[in-house]
Amino acid sequence: MSTEVIKVSINSKEFEVPKGARLIDVCRDKGFDIPSFCYYSDLALQASCRMCLVRIEKMPKLQTSCTIICTDGMIVDTQSEEIEKAQRSMLEFLLANHPLDCPVCDRGGECELQEMTFDWGGLEERFTEKKNYQPERYLSPMVA
Repeated sequence: MSTEVIKVSINSKEFEVPKGARLIDVCRDKGFDIPSFCYYSDLALQASCRMCLVRIEKMPKLQTSCTIICTDGMIVDTQSEEIEKAQRSMLEFLLANHPLDCPVCDRGGECELQEMTFDWGGLEERFTEKKNYQPERYLSPMVA
C-alpha cells in the first residue's frame, strides 16, 4: 500500500486513509461495525455472505465493502434502514437451511452466525420448508 493518503467520508465523518485501503478495513479501523462472515484480509475476496453491504454515493445499489477499494472523495453510509433490511434478509437466507442445534454444533458456542442471530434477534422466519438434516452415515470403524 502506498504512503499517499486520500479523504473518505463515512457516516458524515471525514477521514484520511491510505490510498489502496479496502473499505471494510477502513470502516472497522475507524470504529464502524461492519458484519461479515466470509472476509479475511489474507484470503481471496468472495463477497459471498453479502453482510458487509454499505451505501456508496453515486452507486446505484448497495455495495459489498469487502470488495471496494477506497477512492478519494468517496462518501459512504454504513447505517440506514435500507442497509439493515438487506443485512437482516441475508442473515435470514443464511439461516434458512441452517440447523440451529447450537449445543451439539462443532463450533461449541464460538459461532459468529449464532452471535449475530442473538444480537439482531427478532428475525422472522419466512421459510417454512424442512431444514436440510442429513442422517449420520456409517463409513468405517476408522472414521468417527
